Amino acid sequence: MQILTVLAALLLSILPPQDPTKRVADGAGVLSPDDHSALESLARDVEQKTTAQLAVVTVSSLDGLTVDAYAHKLFNVWGIGQKDVNNGVLFRIAPNDRRMRIEVGYGLEPLLTHSTSPLRRCQGG
Repeated sequence: MQILTVLAALLLSILPPQDPTKRVADGAGVLSPDDHSALESLARDVEQKTTAQLAVVTVSSLDGLTVDAYAHKLFNVWGIGQKDVNNGVLFRIAPNDRRMRIEVGYGLEPLLTHSTSPLRRCQGG
């Protein structure tokens, strides 16, 4: 349990808690303003139409963490998705480490599973 606390503290030092009105955090600076705006709009539309919450996060580096650990912790620390139905999706991209991952809440796994996700299969590690 102590390792989880340390990991959460490390994550919060890398990326601050998410503004609840925003769904896109481009820490790596890879998104154009138009792409950033389009993704924010898509995330809002998905949430309005389905109640599922979509987040897109880029960081330059995972700072030594595995992409799985980083994504899982970020998913939980930011609370992506509604708690009672666990319906969040996190697109996690670390371009300098050449790693990406889609983290899917259990409430959405009948529709979008970890094993069938195209980005999950091509994440490179």
